[in-house]
Amino acid sequence: MHRTSPTTVHQNPHSPLFHSMISLPNPTSDLMQMIDPVDGSFVVTELTNTQWLQQLPEHVLSKAQELVNEEGYPLNDIREFIEEFGYNNFISGYYETWADLTDSYDDDAIRAFVDEYSVRDIESFEDAYYGQYGTVTEFVQEFMEAMGDETPSYVVVDYVETWNRNLRFDFDFVDGYIFNKNW
Repeated sequence: MHRTSPTTVHQNPHSPLFHSMISLPNPTSDLMQMIDPVDGSFVVTELTNTQWLQQLPEHVLSKAQELVNEEGYPLNDIREFIEEFGYNNFISGYYETWADLTDSYDDDAIRAFVDEYSVRDIESFEDAYYGQYGTVTEFVQEFMEAMGDETPSYVVVDYVETWNRNLRFDFDFVDGYIFNKNW
């Protein structure tokens, strides 16, 4: 058997074929942007709701249909959740928890919590949430009053240092919302 060496083809860099290959968009980079960074699922965006539903895996589609048709959840909210947090977090029930929390809490507070911790921690939101405050000073003042810490009127309290030296280890201040870290 006679073996031949691999053939090497040299392309002239000024040929039209070579230039057209360089100017083509990289389809791989576009596809990589559609991979869910949370769970690795493939999430296609910029589709109509019908197209988007058709591309969902069957187990995700059936849950979405159940939530929309039987529970009355808005499809656009479900879609937004899946596109941001992925199929696994949707199937795990975190969307429903979030949606139920919005009945009693500000959506921005829930968003701040999820951004600081994780969507997978959303079931601990109610245990962690302490409220909305303009500054840590406002929170420290209210916290001290709630704890019954009576400060004589002649004593000056440095509320920022009280936060920095003590309370910041047990609480997070995120976009004006206070969350207890010990949930």
